[in-house]
Amino acid sequence: MSSVNEDHIENDADHFSLIGINYASCPPLIRSTIFGGETDLGIILTSLNSERNKSVYGVLTCDRLEIYFCKSIYSYVQSDFFNLLAERTKLDPRDLERIAYKLSGKVALGHFFRVVSAMESQVIGEPQILGQVRTCEQISKSIAPASMFLSHIFKYAFSVAKRVKNETKISEGPTSLAAAAIRVARNINGELTTCSGVIFGWDETAIFLAEQFEQAGAKKFINAANTKFNSKNSSILNADRHLEAQSQLIANSDVALICNNDTNYTLTKKVVSSALRSRKYKPLFIIDLGVPGAVEPSVESLDAAFVYNLDNLEQLAVEGIEKRALEKQKAEDIILEEIETFYLKTPNRDIGVLAREIREALENELQFMLEQKPNLSVKDACYLALRKFLHQPLKVTRELSENDQLNSETEKLIRNLLIPKNGDKGDQHEL
Repeated sequence: MSSVNEDHIENDADHFSLIGINYASCPPLIRSTIFGGETDLGIILTSLNSERNKSVYGVLTCDRLEIYFCKSIYSYVQSDFFNLLAERTKLDPRDLERIAYKLSGKVALGHFFRVVSAMESQVIGEPQILGQVRTCEQISKSIAPASMFLSHIFKYAFSVAKRVKNETKISEGPTSLAAAAIRVARNINGELTTCSGVIFGWDETAIFLAEQFEQAGAKKFINAANTKFNSKNSSILNADRHLEAQSQLIANSDVALICNNDTNYTLTKKVVSSALRSRKYKPLFIIDLGVPGAVEPSVESLDAAFVYNLDNLEQLAVEGIEKRALEKQKAEDIILEEIETFYLKTPNRDIGVLAREIREALENELQFMLEQKPNLSVKDACYLALRKFLHQPLKVTRELSENDQLNSETEKLIRNLLIPKNGDKGDQHEL
């Protein structure tokens, strides 16, 4: 296997390669096997990061599995990846290879930037992908040998994603009924953490929306079916008491999910009017889930009542999807620009490893000196340690001078490293 020094390729996208499998392109059997919750990124990376494979990173989300590596180890990684995945999934590696995509160079870099920027997601602009990739990067770093090349690409991709988010509206606008409902609720009531909700009637859509609201921060929704006025003993209540109880539930809620009942409208203008008076006309968001409508049409005439039906929410979702699609071209222009810029930028080197090596070397020298001369006074020990620690840099400086390599820039660097500035007391935490 050819060896490539990462110090020379960290800015060269031509060496970046990836292999991936996308949820949407998988036949049902392979899809359920790989993305059914049994695939473990940590196990995959542990196996792939063998000595011959050097450093391999990976990303696993609900709709993609990708691994990233230096082109010089392409043949090894490809074989090991498909064999490993086949062994774990009991599938034929040739079947996996047929549905996989393999990219290198600028094409691979552009694809990765698009993935991190949520341009390759099932829902364009989804906010979760960046956090998912960051988590996968941490898993990769904890398993794979340190790779300045891959770390730089991931770091750069995160900055590209941030730019796409800040300079486009690709993440704005709801793309589903639930997202549209939550967006409207926030517009009407502000933060959802103070919002209460109620469900009238039994409907899977209502239950789903209530769960989405709760995940978004709203308080737990009350199901009117579990209240006294809708219980088996409701027959002992007269109509007025029934309406009063219904009105009170509405009055105590900021969001009401209304489903069909067996007769007439589930929610009437009379009930909502009474509830609004009790609420002192604080805005009320009503979602009519009935087909045909479960909310009396005249409710919409009430000033503080905001009634949306499924068609209204669906239209908002469609508009959100169309808006994101229009912004995708702006995001694409940013990606293309950043691919070219990538070649021109030199990454800031991580000095962590170097700093640890220096500290450990000096601590070992100090420990050895104290073991050899344990009876030294503190003052004598300090002077002896100083002479020992200065020996190597002074020796190298002398050699540079003898070889006519001690120019003004090198001398300036040595002075900055070894001679404290006036007033510089060093790191006070070390005292």
